[in-house]
Amino acid sequence: MSRVIDNLVRAYRHIGDERISGLPIYHDKLLVEAVGFRAWEGRLVGVLITPWFMNLVLLPVDEEECPDLSAGSATVWEFPSGTYQFRTSVVEGVGVHLSAVLFSNVKAFPDQDTARAVAQEVMIRMFQESGGVDGTGGDARMAEEGVLSKPVTRRGLLRGLVAVAESKR
Repeated sequence: MSRVIDNLVRAYRHIGDERISGLPIYHDKLLVEAVGFRAWEGRLVGVLITPWFMNLVLLPVDEEECPDLSAGSATVWEFPSGTYQFRTSVVEGVGVHLSAVLFSNVKAFPDQDTARAVAQEVMIRMFQESGGVDGTGGDARMAEEGVLSKPVTRRGLLRGLVAVAESKR
């Protein structure tokens, strides 16, 4: 199981070093890191932090498993917190995997610890029925119960996660 995750990290480090590090989107205070990966319905799911994005990633448990999906195609997965749409990626050294964008720009993260804390919180909330990271799931119910003053959008929730992570530092 860890070999698949190690390959993911290694491949994205290589992409960062070879293709992204000189671009304005590259945040040099962040590193490529896999956070919170766990088994879910025959796949591994976790958060991939890179210096240019943070994504939710679904990987095959077995390196040899290669789903018949074309690059860029979309697929939907159900988690306790809601429904999430993933896009298919094919990366040398990793093969086919699925990803859902959490942050397409990571410049707001002051450091790796904050990014990691947000990723950990995302993984906690993914498996709670009381609210998802995409603005679905239990957000409306929580609003009705007075937990939230209004339903939370995915963007608002993720910004809140960053604020919570920064306050814990």
